[in-house]
Amino acid sequence: MSSQYINQNKPQYQIDSRFNNLRTDGNINSQAINANGNIDSDLVISAKSYAQDGFTGPFTQITSLSTSIDATSIGLSRLFQVKTVNATLTLGGVDKFAIQLPAGVVTVRSQVICTIYDYSGSYSTNGTPLCYVGNINPSINNIEIIVKNMGLGQSLNGVLTLNITIIDGRD
Repeated sequence: MSSQYINQNKPQYQIDSRFNNLRTDGNINSQAINANGNIDSDLVISAKSYAQDGFTGPFTQITSLSTSIDATSIGLSRLFQVKTVNATLTLGGVDKFAIQLPAGVVTVRSQVICTIYDYSGSYSTNGTPLCYVGNINPSINNIEIIVKNMGLGQSLNGVLTLNITIIDGRD
């Protein structure tokens, strides 16, 4: 498969692209370019949201935003959802919590991605939530999720549903 980069008029070197269980929240657009440099066909793949296809959970948090979540029942799944308590962080406020996982789900080579799937508050009116990953601790089988209010002077006021994706970084 040839690849054409933006703002360049000619195909680049041959690229072998293989994807197993490729998931996206939007569309994947691809063009097949033949040996003469002409487009043979356009390919558009519509994909489902993670929450509709393959996510385990949600695992619900209780008590406070800093309360740990037990997700040991996910087995070896690396796609799951977490639902927080009502988050009420002031502007710039940060809180974090641990997610306990079964042995072997995270390794020293794992990459963890946290995205917001849903926020029950109104963006900007009730703050602007951001989630990201703190520590990844394979020796104790847990990951740390950090939630921050990036809003414009407003406090967070809503429940967050977070998608957690663990990418196994084996050789």
